[in-house]
Amino acid sequence: MSTLSSTSTSSSSSSSSQRWLSRVLYLGTGTSAQVPAIHCLLPSPTTPRRPGPAEPEPIACAACSHAVEVPGSKNRRGCTSVALIGGGRPRADEPEELLLIDCGPTFYPSALTHFRPHSLPRRISGVLLTHGHADAVLGLDNLRAWTMGGLQSCVDVYLTKETMKVVEGAFPYLVDRSKATGGGGVGALRWKVIDGVTPFRVGGVEVTPLPVLHGFADGGSFGCLGFRVDGFSYVSDCHHVPPSTSSLISGSQTVTIDSLMPRRHPSHFSLSQALSFLLSLPRTASTSQMNGTSNGNKAGTEGQFELGILTDLTHRLEHHALQEDMDAFVEGLRGWVAKKRVQQQQKNKGQANGVAAEQSQRQVNGRSKKAKRHGEGSGPRWWAPVWDEEEAEMPGGEGRVVLKQEGRDMDEEQGDDNDSIDWETIHVPDIVVAFDGMVVDFDRKTGRPTGWR
Repeated sequence: MSTLSSTSTSSSSSSSSQRWLSRVLYLGTGTSAQVPAIHCLLPSPTTPRRPGPAEPEPIACAACSHAVEVPGSKNRRGCTSVALIGGGRPRADEPEELLLIDCGPTFYPSALTHFRPHSLPRRISGVLLTHGHADAVLGLDNLRAWTMGGLQSCVDVYLTKETMKVVEGAFPYLVDRSKATGGGGVGALRWKVIDGVTPFRVGGVEVTPLPVLHGFADGGSFGCLGFRVDGFSYVSDCHHVPPSTSSLISGSQTVTIDSLMPRRHPSHFSLSQALSFLLSLPRTASTSQMNGTSNGNKAGTEGQFELGILTDLTHRLEHHALQEDMDAFVEGLRGWVAKKRVQQQQKNKGQANGVAAEQSQRQVNGRSKKAKRHGEGSGPRWWAPVWDEEEAEMPGGEGRVVLKQEGRDMDEEQGDDNDSIDWETIHVPDIVVAFDGMVVDFDRKTGRPTGWR
């Protein structure tokens, strides 16, 4: 069990209402091709053929090798999907509810592996589909196990009209049972078309759609959805998050984001883009007013962004090496932010109140009106003096996220933009690499993540 390094030991403020979400189970954390990659496991075309059985070649890919050779490997990844569990009151004998985000080709084997050990509810209250690609919808037929196995009479599926068209083409018999050929069972699914913008309710919980862009199709951008429930936001597939969607995510205490590979991709965030997104999300008003702590973080409070989670990973990102890099990256950034706060406090000591007030008016979420370039989350690139996200995407530096020494040239390049950052508003969350079977627990009184396992 891992706990948040940024969590305060003091109790955090909260409203009297109880949140719905109690835990999230990651059923799949890999790309559509899954991990291990078959081409890493088969003999190379240059390997000479010899008669009779032979020892398999060593697997050169670190992630694929670990996935094959280590039982329970965190590098073995199915298609992205999560189960949200919440609601219920044990003392009142009220059962929990289960929401499923995406139902791809690896859903059923993942359910067989993880549902029972983690005591998931028997019924699925709703399935939320992010988009119509194969890795999100090809497991829909397996939902028959719930409706034909006596668990429930039907399963509600929430999807946009664009995704509905894909489902009608791929599974006509699931949409219109008269098109079934007979001789086999057909799941009873109830289709709920949403507009992809308006919040909607599933049972006792409100779900907020998070519109993003995920590549291109038919001469334009391909739309995709993430979803927010309570303080948990989930975006598994995107190459761009509009500022309006970043605002919807703002205030989330836990954010899961697409982080496909080290290099930039036309339909997904790279690792560097994912980190840029997490570090530049807009701050809520309550967040910007909080006092800092010695490690460069804010004390955990309602609406404070505490945990970033990377998902949708290819075999080019090995779990353990990446997590080590993330731990060092977060620790280094927190130390640097703490130093910048002290420097800013010393600099502001001698300033007149009128000047300080004028500066405060120019700053919005830590950004001045002069800021020329923003991060993927629409906030300022405050980390630029010590980390160049584009450099990490170049050949030779693939897969490594390393801070550099703050240099005078970088400071001068930033100019007034860097000087205008209000360092008291800058927060560095914990960043975790997701793995299949990972569970994140939440405090239902505050919505805060309490740890992961």
